[in-house]
Amino acid sequence: MEFRKVMSRTTRSGSTAVKRIAATVLLAAALVTMTAADQVSTQTVSQSRGKILIHSVTLGKNSHLVSDVRLAKILRTDGYRVHLLVGTDGGHWDELDKTFDVVHRFPSAGKSGTPEIDYLKMALEWSSMTAYEMTMSLADELLRQCDTLLRHPNTLADIQREKYDLVISDFFDNCGRIVSEYLDIPTIAYSASGMMFDIAFFPDMPSFIPTYMSPYDPGEMTFGERLQNVFEYVVSKVVWRHGWFRRFQLLREKYHMNASLDIENSYLRALIFVRSDFVLDYPRPLMPNVVTIEGIFNDDPKPLPRNIATFVDGAGSDGIIVVCFGTMLGHLDERRTELFARVLARFPQRVVWRLTGARPASLGTNTLIVDWLPQNDLLRHASTRLFVSHCGLSSIMEAALNAVPVVAMSICTDGFQNARKLRRVGMAFMLDFKTLTEDSLENAIWEVLNDPRYKRNASRVAALLNDTLVPPCEKFLYYVGYAIRHDGATHLQAGVLQNLNQWQLFNYDVTAIVLSVLVVALFTAGGVLWLCIKVTRRCCSALKSAYKEHAQ
Repeated sequence: MEFRKVMSRTTRSGSTAVKRIAATVLLAAALVTMTAADQVSTQTVSQSRGKILIHSVTLGKNSHLVSDVRLAKILRTDGYRVHLLVGTDGGHWDELDKTFDVVHRFPSAGKSGTPEIDYLKMALEWSSMTAYEMTMSLADELLRQCDTLLRHPNTLADIQREKYDLVISDFFDNCGRIVSEYLDIPTIAYSASGMMFDIAFFPDMPSFIPTYMSPYDPGEMTFGERLQNVFEYVVSKVVWRHGWFRRFQLLREKYHMNASLDIENSYLRALIFVRSDFVLDYPRPLMPNVVTIEGIFNDDPKPLPRNIATFVDGAGSDGIIVVCFGTMLGHLDERRTELFARVLARFPQRVVWRLTGARPASLGTNTLIVDWLPQNDLLRHASTRLFVSHCGLSSIMEAALNAVPVVAMSICTDGFQNARKLRRVGMAFMLDFKTLTEDSLENAIWEVLNDPRYKRNASRVAALLNDTLVPPCEKFLYYVGYAIRHDGATHLQAGVLQNLNQWQLFNYDVTAIVLSVLVVALFTAGGVLWLCIKVTRRCCSALKSAYKEHAQ
């Protein structure tokens, strides 16, 4: 009897164990199935993200093209397939082919990507030009590149057969307007140069917004400066319209690629992504289709290359100075190269200097020269005390986001305005690159290193820039998907700018009519009053005469 009870309990126990094991197996199988389903779902989502074409500026290995490479990396991590359209002058560097799924290259016409071009000489020439001359010079190069693209219709036909979901065009190159209209797909115009002088960033307010190359600060202009700013604004609009847009309009018509919109208005139908933040930038109204993406490239720091890391780690408490003049200006002329080498050798800080070409004879033992440097990673390093820069937009954003004071020496184009923005927030000392001397450079570096206000202001700006509701990368990816999902988000069009001329936009016509009515009313009232006074005087005179006659 006891034996049966024991066996019965054993049997029930074994049965329970079997059930538990079976349940565990079934649960594990369900989890595996769910995981596999999730993976399949993830892969499906990833594969269905879409295919994007980036049309970049063809001017050698330039900062805009480097910026597009960084955009492509962000897009690819989110599952997009990304192709690039660029001229052969863009160069054949490994990162292009590694980053993009496909690189479409069209034959280029200029020398912008060849060793013969002297970018420093070109930049200095630009800095001495008038706004009109510089616009013509840039337009000439970009027109040549665009002409070679349109001259080879097979290139665009092959691209159209790819059936892209979205095209991202560089705002700086008007050829992107022609390409996006030809493809007739949702478009994002990406401005790697901040708020540019263009109808897409209307309404412009010259009363408090300085023109693109203006030396004035917003809200602090005197009457004379505002008068000058308005004059420059009007001249710039004429130059921009006839020296820039009209020439691309004629090129489009040459190849019978007309569209319903004038080329100047074409981006009113696109989303505009602009690398800017009002912590640094001038206050201004923006249309709904303009999206600021601020510190999109301020990603997590990566380990420094071994040679740079070893050099930086040995700097001690004095820290390091980073010297870099952008992607295109790897070298300086011999006089300035030796000047920099002599001055930098006098400081206790170690210096990491991006310089291509011959090593200067005056190079100090505290200076490491490299052909390339990871600028953002270096600026984020705890040992970095100062950044000597030409003030391209990427450079000033990275310096500001990482709270690094700047010795700013702009060379051309938007660098002057970028430098003024840093000086305006108190984190930069400006120098004139053309008239640079050893004393002026040494004094500027000593001042920024020793005056705590520069670092304090840089830290304040960095805190403001990094205090965002949504991380910039997430914001960027959201609006890319938004443009694809909503067929270009045409409901955000700034069509009002297309339908209104300047007189209507600022109510000058209404003001003119109101003033005209007031003037007419005043003249009428004045006339009536004058008539009443005249009649009254005559009546008084008649009564006076009658009274005199009666008195006699």
